[in-house]
Amino acid sequence: MDNGQVKTTLKDIFGQYVAGLYNGRQAAEAIDDILDGIKGLVYKNTRCLSVDDGHERYSLNIAGLNKKQIRRVETDLVPVMHILRMQRGLGHGTEAHLGKGCSTKHHKGGFDYLVNRVAMQYGM
Repeated sequence: MDNGQVKTTLKDIFGQYVAGLYNGRQAAEAIDDILDGIKGLVYKNTRCLSVDDGHERYSLNIAGLNKKQIRRVETDLVPVMHILRMQRGLGHGTEAHLGKGCSTKHHKGGFDYLVNRVAMQYGM
């Protein structure tokens, strides 16, 4: 699959997730499959969400999402993508800043709590 096809497919998967057609696990697994493994993950508090395959970084457009959709991305999709990375032994390389008290840098306890809650929810 060429770069343009990957971008289009990721955009479609993310759009279906935002529309509620996929849950976080389904969307994250589909994204993981397209990239042959999510090698990097960056989420910066309502500004950007990007994933990379080790060669290219792909942005998933969160601009224009309402507060409920953004909250769902933060509390569902980002943690599941992190869990998939951990299962592949790629825990380092996730950068997530979800807000006060929850990030991978300064508030790791809050992020770990969220990841554990989501892991139990999806049985991962």
